Amino acid sequence: MTLNLINPFLSLKNHSMKRIGQIILFCHITSATHIYANSDYGHGKVELNGEIVESACTIDMNSLDQTVDMGIIPISTLSRLGESKPKDFFITLIDCRWGESSKNNYQGFDVTFTGHTNDQFFLVDGEAEGIQLRLENSSGKQILPGMKVPFEEQTAETIINKYSFKLIPNGQELKPGLYSSLVHYSISYN
Repeated sequence: MTLNLINPFLSLKNHSMKRIGQIILFCHITSATHIYANSDYGHGKVELNGEIVESACTIDMNSLDQTVDMGIIPISTLSRLGESKPKDFFITLIDCRWGESSKNNYQGFDVTFTGHTNDQFFLVDGEAEGIQLRLENSSGKQILPGMKVPFEEQTAETIINKYSFKLIPNGQELKPGLYSSLVHYSISYN
């Protein structure tokens, strides 16, 4: 949900207020509220607009902003095994409505992961060098950055999909240190 607040416009002339202001709120469903005051300060008007839509699902609040702790990984482990142990995270969709009881015509969902990448892997920032992140689905199949991937389960009222990140060498010299990465995802209906 996005919330933008535009500062009120105040106009003062000879110590009398002609216009108090205008506040516009943009939410997932766009709604606008206008507040005007008459010159006698005793009356006002509030106008409300909005739209209600039939959505297929809602993203669970715990799935919106997640932190995946990759843990402490010795360079020797990456050199010997060629990857770290997978670290799982989940995307949960709730209140899903399907079929004739809903007014949507959605057949399923896709998820797309984006961020700082080299087209095959997600890159990291920080002191550590020689590493990159591989994203996988629950079956261990690699998910490429920017690639639309269908949700594995698409018929229940609550849908939980599991994904994993693995730290892998990128072919350059491995250097220890802290690292981080930011990966965005977006859900699209089809």
